[in-house]
Amino acid sequence: MSVKMSQAFAAYRAVVISEVQQKIALDLSYKFNAEIEDIRKGTEEQLSYVASLRAEGKEAAAASIENLAEKSQRARLLDLQMRRSQVLDELNKDMLHKLDQRLSEYGAEVGLVNEPVSPNSEKTHSVKKAQFPDGSQAKVPMQLWVDYSQFQSL
Repeated sequence: MSVKMSQAFAAYRAVVISEVQQKIALDLSYKFNAEIEDIRKGTEEQLSYVASLRAEGKEAAAASIENLAEKSQRARLLDLQMRRSQVLDELNKDMLHKLDQRLSEYGAEVGLVNEPVSPNSEKTHSVKKAQFPDGSQAKVPMQLWVDYSQFQSL
């Protein structure tokens, strides 16, 4: 039984994508969600203090601390989202680099091909495909797909 290059590449592609998805699910989302929870708790503590100041009739101090709490929460959240995007970009680059390296080793020619969206559809979309020296073809991901539902939000 001979194995086509596209089969070998497809198996490698599945492993690389699974590794990246696992890093996202077990590492990145875990750390992100832990930090979101830390932001939430810190803000709740500050707002609880604001409520106690208001109960004591110290409205000016309460308003100042409430404003600071909101701005601090927003700054931390935006910083966290920026760091998440940077990590995802690096994972995407790493995944694409590994796949391109394997395609190069196999001597594949990669290009965009217009394919129908569904078998009976006239609409088309661009798909990245690799043509291997043995005549076989395989799809190549253009970028990493991320399930953002695994990340908590405030």
